[in-house]
Parts: sequence; structure tokens; C-alpha cells
Amino acid sequence: MKEALSRNKGLIMVVIAILLLGGVVFCLNRWLAETADLRQVESEMKDMREQLDYSRSEPIEADDGTVYIEYNPYTPYFLGHDEFFCWMQMNDTPIDYPVAQAPEDDEYFFLTHEFTGRENRYGCPYVQNDQTEDDDIIYIYAHNNANSTMFGSFVNFNEEDYFNDHWSLTLDFADVRREYEIFAVMDIGLNDSRFEFWDVLNFNEDRTEEAFLNQVLGMSFTKRYEGIDNLVGSEQYVCMLTCEYSHSHGRRIVFARLINEIPYDRDVNAEIIAHEGR
Repeated sequence: MKEALSRNKGLIMVVIAILLLGGVVFCLNRWLAETADLRQVESEMKDMREQLDYSRSEPIEADDGTVYIEYNPYTPYFLGHDEFFCWMQMNDTPIDYPVAQAPEDDEYFFLTHEFTGRENRYGCPYVQNDQTEDDDIIYIYAHNNANSTMFGSFVNFNEEDYFNDHWSLTLDFADVRREYEIFAVMDIGLNDSRFEFWDVLNFNEDRTEEAFLNQVLGMSFTKRYEGIDNLVGSEQYVCMLTCEYSHSHGRRIVFARLINEIPYDRDVNAEIIAHEGR
């Protein structure tokens, strides 16, 4: 009897050791895969940025007082990638990325692929296939990655000082650089029965801009303005959406409004402006 119990005990210990070893191997393989994907993303972004020519991309004031930018540094991507929508930057954050346009047959493609189309769990910021740069609201989606890539740095908006210091968003299109002010951050659940998710994020002929802004400010946990007077009438808004984990199917949404536009020189950039139909 004692020998049988001893054998059973030994067998149980072997099984436990195998399970523990299997768990360690699984976690190690997952960590190695995530590390490889991260290095691949970082390498791709580094290569893309190294191809950019910023030497003629600062605003210039003409003799008549108008301001323009001579050369669009993102020309290689407008001409070389049909899926290129714009380039986005946020001051003093890791956000310095191309924004892709999702293919018509797969709206989630860039959640699992890099800008170049290679499969990668970190994805790439993207807009839907029917989004245009002239829409009243531009919706940009990206993962909330724990390593702060893509929209992972949005977790820092929990801190009021961070929100106050990081208010600037820039989107570069073929013919114009647009500068935006981040004015509110909201956490919301997709399945919240109190409202329709997309009704909160939109205005149209059936819902006024004022109603949209009042609801955004009312639901946001941090905001730059208490009322809508400084916001209403903005020529365009941007909603940046990523995952959030305190709500069921939660989303963190960062709202920005257009405050300035600087055109690119149409003669110098004629090729990409024509390519984009602008």
C-alpha cells in the first residue's frame, strides 16, 4: 500500500512538473513572439521615418503674409502606397505613425497587420475604407498596446498634467497640414444600454453639432472646456479610438478639433496632390 501511494505521489509530481514546464514554455514562446513583433514594428517605423525629408517642411511666411509649407515630407508614401491616408503626430509622445486606410473587404485588416501589409499583432493606426479627409469627423483606430506603441500611450491621459501638456495633434495630408487641439477624453462601453455607441460619436442632419459636443463633454472624464462655446463651429473633429478595460468591451476615445491649416505648395507637390485627387 505504501509503495503504491509512493508511486502515485511520484507520478502526480511528474505530471505537475510537466504542466509547469509546459506553462513556462508557452509563456516564453508568447513573449518571444511578442518581442519579435515589437522589434519588427519598431524596425519598420524607423525605416519609414529615415526616408522622410523634413528639410523643407517648416512653415514659411510669404510676402503677402500667407503661410505655406514648401515640400510634403510624406511624398514617398502618398505615391508608393494606395492605402496611405495621412501621417499623424502627437507632441512628446510615441505617436508618430502613418495612418492606413482599411481595404474595402476587411475593415479590421490593420488591427493585425503593419502598414506594409505584413502580419503583426501590434497593427497600425487606420481609418475605415469610406473615410475621407473632408469628413466632419475623422475616426482613427489603433491598439492599446502595453508597451505604449500605437495608442498605448493614451493610458497617460488618466493624469491631468499629462492631458494639459499633450494637447497637440497633427495630421499631414497630400495638400495640407492640419493642426488639432485635443479637448476631451472619454471611456465608454460598447454594450452600455443607456445609449447607442455611434450616436455619441456623430452628428448629422438628425443630430446637431451642439448636441454632439454637449454629450462628449458631459461623458468625458477630462476636458479642456466646461462648455461648448469655444468648440462649436470647428471645421473638423478627430476621434481616436482604442481599447479600454474598466468597461465591458470598453473604448477610450480622445477627441480633437481643428484649429489651423497650413497648405503645401501646390507647384512643388503637384504630383502627389494630383495622385490624391486634390
